[in-house]
This record gives sequence, C-alpha cells and structure tokens, in this order.
Amino acid sequence: MAQLFVNPEFTNKIFVFKDRQEAGAVLAEMLRPKYERAPNVWVLAIPAGGVPVGLVIAQKLKLPFDLIFVRKIHFPDNPEAGFGALSFDGEVLLNEELVAYAGLDEKTIAHQIQLEKEDLKERELLFRQGKKFPDLGGQTVILVDDGLASGYTMMAAVRSVLNAGRKKL
Repeated sequence: MAQLFVNPEFTNKIFVFKDRQEAGAVLAEMLRPKYERAPNVWVLAIPAGGVPVGLVIAQKLKLPFDLIFVRKIHFPDNPEAGFGALSFDGEVLLNEELVAYAGLDEKTIAHQIQLEKEDLKERELLFRQGKKFPDLGGQTVILVDDGLASGYTMMAAVRSVLNAGRKKL
C-alpha cells in the first residue's frame, strides 16, 4: 500500500518551491525519519523534471537512484497535451473519457503510441547507455516526478514498478 506524505503548509499554493532542488530537499526531510539509509529502498525518478527532485532525495537519504521511463501519449496536433501514458515495459494507460471526447480513432491512437515507443527507446539508449533497470524484487520504491497534471504518466510508472515485483511503493 502507498503512503502519502502531506505538509499542509504547501497545499493550495502556487510556486511552492524555489526550484526542483529545493523541492527535493524538502521532500527528503519529510521522508528522512523512515527512509534515511534504509535497506532495500530505491529512488526512481521520471525524466526529465523528476530527475533533479529525485536525485536530491536519493543523495540526502543516501539511497540508490535510478530512472524510470514513461511518456505521455500526445495528441497529434498538440505536443503539450496527452490522452494517456506509456511505460518502458509496454504498459499503456489511456484516458478513455478524453479519447472519446476528442474522437480519436484506433489508427490515430496506435500511431501516437508507436511514436512514444520510439521516443522511449531513444531516451533509454541515451540515458541508460546499456545499464539494466534495477531488480526491484522485494524492494521499497520511492517514485518521483516534479508534478502531476492528469496523473497518467505516474500511474503508468506505478504499474511498471508493481509489475517489477517491488515490496512497497
């Protein structure tokens, strides 16, 4: 089961942190009592924005750090908006309500998924440089991104971590 850490001082605010490094430092302090130097705990960050946040958390808590690759499935005519997400292990999540509202057909959806698969492969080659994804069997995972819009990329990452045999997320 997931545990949610909430600091009421940060709710309902805009520009909560000065930058991603400060966000990582604040989050690390919130996690420190339970996770500092904890055995069998990994910090996995979603590139690109989650990396500076997750790296600070991992460094401050003295935990191993790695990347988890997920991609928003973008609308064909809008590179900023997405209608789902895809993870490195092939997990696909679609916002079915949004897909229906936008009138996307199966061919368009399949094409956009293929584009994101290609992008994921390129990113993994660039950033992993042949290094394998960590074995998460029996591990606790702290999954980090720098924010959530619809939440689909995080949900895809969560499913991938669950599929990788983690102990706790």
